[in-house]
Amino acid sequence: MRAPGGTRKRLVGTTKPSPLTRATATRTTTRRGRWKIWSASMMHARSSAPDWKRRSAFRTVTRSRRFADTSTNSPEGRTTMAKAARKKKVPIDALRALSADPNQVEVRVGGRTVATLLRQRAVELGLVEGGSWTPALAARVDAAAAESLAREAALAFLAKRAWSAAALEARLVKAGHVARAARNAIRAMVADGWLDDHAFATARVEHHRRRGSLSEEALSELLQADGVGERDAADVARSGAATAAEVRLEVRRAKKAGESAKRVAGKLARRGFDPDTIQDALEHAGYALDE
Repeated sequence: MRAPGGTRKRLVGTTKPSPLTRATATRTTTRRGRWKIWSASMMHARSSAPDWKRRSAFRTVTRSRRFADTSTNSPEGRTTMAKAARKKKVPIDALRALSADPNQVEVRVGGRTVATLLRQRAVELGLVEGGSWTPALAARVDAAAAESLAREAALAFLAKRAWSAAALEARLVKAGHVARAARNAIRAMVADGWLDDHAFATARVEHHRRRGSLSEEALSELLQADGVGERDAADVARSGAATAAEVRLEVRRAKKAGESAKRVAGKLARRGFDPDTIQDALEHAGYALDE
């Protein structure tokens, strides 16, 4: 661009200014121009800095990034801790009990909390104050912490409604927990009595029977769909299925309500009853078989 009179006019902020004219140029340009001048000045300063300064700045940034990546909840942080443990023995600073739950302790290593575990679990892992924090121990603690998180989530789900062991494990995996941690947490809850598939199946039988009589086969399929194991489902369905007397009573009530024999027979067939049981119930209720 040329100014009046034929002389070339330099656009302020579009070329790299010298350090001597930086302050003057910054005061006379717009915000966009100031940004361009500042960026250019920084590039000029970096390019003109001695090699030892550039290397020192790079080491500082590298150390800062390494420190920022050592979060206890990130794989990078756990890897960094494991590498440090290989080079130098890192002691366990403390096992600090939580004020909200004294049964849980915080494991402190290197001045920060690396895991929160049940006190009994910490004892089983051999965690003691002043003990060596090794990569193998860090891996075991990490797995135990994942199980603890899965257990807390499972208890929260149980507070809302009843679950079978298999269904609750699938729900934990769906929520983002590691499959192995969810499986181990569910096994521990079964051993502790928090989960009982037989009791859950019994409660589900009462729920399903509210809709009417059910055969043993149909009831077993419903329980398995609820997440109950095949063996427990079969045992509970055997004792919870409707008897012949209960089926006859239901058919008599349907006849008094004015339902046709065809409708009643279809309803019983969909619930898994065999033709002989249906015919016997219809005859005792007074239905004409040719109806």
